[in-house]
Amino acid sequence: MKIKIRKQVVLSGQVVRIGEVVEASLADANILIGSDLAEVYNEPPEVEQPVKPKRRRKATNDDSKSGD
Repeated sequence: MKIKIRKQVVLSGQVVRIGEVVEASLADANILIGSDLAEVYNEPPEVEQPVKPKRRRKATNDDSKSGD
């Protein structure tokens, strides 16, 4: 279970700092969440960037009278 740490704790022998998101066992996660030291982390949904239309090249003037 992924949890976000609210206060610095030791988890599985490793120091975990505030704001880190870690994978913890269900038992460890329940203890930390119950002690208000962590909260359940829900990954934000991936937002796709809108695709910009490709820029079109201006049409060339093929008129013989224009001088181009």
